[in-house]
Amino acid sequence: MKKYENTPVQILRSNMLVAVAQQSVFMGIDSWDPTDLNLSPQKEPEGSRAARRMAMVEKCRDLFATEHKSLMQWVGWRYQYQSGSKPRKILCQPYGDCRSAKTNDPETWGTFDEAAKSLLSHEELEGFGFVFTVEGPFCGVDIDNCRNPESGAIADWAQDIITQLDSYTEVSPSGTGVKCFMRGRLPVENTGSRFKLEGGEVEMYHHGRFFTVTGEHVEGTPVDWCERGGVVVSLFNSLKSQKKSASRKKRTLLTDTQILEKARSAKNHDKFNALWGGDISLNEGDDSRADQALLCLLAFWTREAAQIRRLFLQSGLAREKS
Repeated sequence: MKKYENTPVQILRSNMLVAVAQQSVFMGIDSWDPTDLNLSPQKEPEGSRAARRMAMVEKCRDLFATEHKSLMQWVGWRYQYQSGSKPRKILCQPYGDCRSAKTNDPETWGTFDEAAKSLLSHEELEGFGFVFTVEGPFCGVDIDNCRNPESGAIADWAQDIITQLDSYTEVSPSGTGVKCFMRGRLPVENTGSRFKLEGGEVEMYHHGRFFTVTGEHVEGTPVDWCERGGVVVSLFNSLKSQKKSASRKKRTLLTDTQILEKARSAKNHDKFNALWGGDISLNEGDDSRADQALLCLLAFWTREAAQIRRLFLQSGLAREKS
């Protein structure tokens, strides 16, 4: 087998092969042949690279409303390759010598036209992106590992989200995901959240982040960044609820014996052993306070109400209530 050095292009190729392999699992594809992919380990010819970037600019210029293009929220981006890991996307200022940009520094952003001009004149740039801000009305939903880059097929769980949002959606640079742009704010003060879902991942942000922009419009979705405030909040709360539920399911339920062993060897074992034995002196002789203290200690090891009650009734504090 011919070996290639860990060049930037080879690293990107490896990551894309892994991503496509993941698609075959959760999208029901029985098998696939990596040699079918047009992912050459050689550097992309400059002619085709320039044509690709020009096509990207023209698509976005035709797709997006003047309102969006005139916003001072556009940046460029390039890849930073790291051996053995996924390439990072580095923000670049859309003017001058493309110094690094920051999602919290508006002075490093520009208009769409500035970003487009910079992209076409700096060959190190891969594309441009849009920064979400606290003051702005826009937010984005990034759905990763949901699309077959060869066939364009989108996983059902991701299509459900796209249909629900019903706003401008485009294919991500990798071809294995999609991004949705819309008007709306998340019901949180921080930048947003990330959720694992069906073998893929959903990220929702409304400030402090940027999304790459390709202009590869997903057919069947609007071309406008539509008002979807209520839908965004509903989707966020639903994903958050699913995340909590999944976390509870993953939690291993300890047996009564295991919980007692852990509690008796923990740093606060003296307090636990005293309460377990029925000693209420640490709580000034107050039965109720002692009961509450032991229940809290037990609740640290299990969230199962029935198990907490069962353990408590085995303790020295258990007594008949009149």
